[in-house]
Amino acid sequence: MDLTNWLTYELQIGSFSIAIQNLLISIFFLGLGTVLFILTKRRWLPNLFKSEEQEGQEKEKRRINRYVNTIFVVALLITLINSLGLDQVLYIADNSEYTLSISTVLIGFLIFILARLADWLLSKWVIRNYKGQRKKTWYERSQTVDKTSQKEREERRAGRLIQSIVYAFLIFFILKLLQADTFLPQIPINAGADREIFITVSKVVFAITIILIARLISWFIIQIALFNYYKVKRVHIGDQYAINQLIQYFIFFFAIIIALQNLGLQLTVVWGSVAALLVGVGLGLQQTFNDWASGIILLLERSVEVGDIVQIDDTVGRVRKIGLRVSRVETLENISILVPNSHLVNDKVINWSHYDNKARFIISVGVAYGSDTALVKKLLLQAAKDNEAVLTFPEPFVRFTNFGNSSLDFELHVWMKDFIRAEDHKSTLRFVIDEAFRKNNIQIPFPQMDVWLKKGE
Repeated sequence: MDLTNWLTYELQIGSFSIAIQNLLISIFFLGLGTVLFILTKRRWLPNLFKSEEQEGQEKEKRRINRYVNTIFVVALLITLINSLGLDQVLYIADNSEYTLSISTVLIGFLIFILARLADWLLSKWVIRNYKGQRKKTWYERSQTVDKTSQKEREERRAGRLIQSIVYAFLIFFILKLLQADTFLPQIPINAGADREIFITVSKVVFAITIILIARLISWFIIQIALFNYYKVKRVHIGDQYAINQLIQYFIFFFAIIIALQNLGLQLTVVWGSVAALLVGVGLGLQQTFNDWASGIILLLERSVEVGDIVQIDDTVGRVRKIGLRVSRVETLENISILVPNSHLVNDKVINWSHYDNKARFIISVGVAYGSDTALVKKLLLQAAKDNEAVLTFPEPFVRFTNFGNSSLDFELHVWMKDFIRAEDHKSTLRFVIDEAFRKNNIQIPFPQMDVWLKKGE
């Protein structure tokens, strides 16, 4: 008997028969699975948990061990059922185009457990990298409560993104495994040239998965890949925001194109439909498109950046966000104002922190005639020197501006970085100046007029 005939020879065990080659395949996969199971339990999982925090580790460790045990048992059952020919059909559709077997159910269950394990592994890996990048820089040593809460929000956001991607893939594979497109409704779309495509549920799920992956990629690039570079190079927060937004727009643009192609839509048809739509809608949404274009211009030109102090008409505030259509400016009263981007590009806007992070402020004061002007200058400079918000360079100086009708007019010129609280600091300086003048008997006169009455002849 040659080797080929020997491998195809069937062993008869009661009413059950099995080919020798199938028996050898089953033994091989059983041995391979056993080796992988032992390596996972004794080496890979212990090394993985060594790098994790101790809090709540035992409970999590037991849960992951249950996942690994379940995966091994189910994979072994699937291998034995298929290699030994024990698979049984559980359901046959009326048209005989769809069948459901025992192995199909087990494979679906195995995919679900693998998705749970992948969710845990990917979440741990991404969050560990996220924390590690921040510990490499001075950022971690200067944490505040607000920054800590922001860090926790970013971790939760990454976890939710990974969960969404993993379970979107899970739904996609289950739909493919169950051949759900054969009995679920499909949407026909005329693609032109007598060509008709069908939008199926699995295609929609996969397109959504592509968008979610694009979000995760943009988050990973911004929060992990570029974070250390920003901190080492001391990149301005406005430049960081502009780069991050442009990266997001670029990634989502290509993700949407890939998603549309996955749905079966030709880009020429898509662009033609979009062009027709823009022509019809453009007349009614000219201002909206103007704001969108202005948003891109702001991100590229960076004439106004996130973190800048701007004055729009009589409103002063800090730019908190530059969106695609509107920007959010936070005023001194902690009120958010939504400003269309076209106003920041086309209208007159005073940007106090565009080229420098300091500005000069003036405090005007008048003293009575006959006052010691040298002493007045000394007291004004001392008040500026004692105020922590006033910069030592450039140095404050005093300007004798005029001989007024009722007073000798002076100006105290100071430089400050805290633009938002500048009026508060100026008020503090005025209190200190008034107290110093009182102690040194320097009067601040009020406007007065002497009227001489002359008796006529």
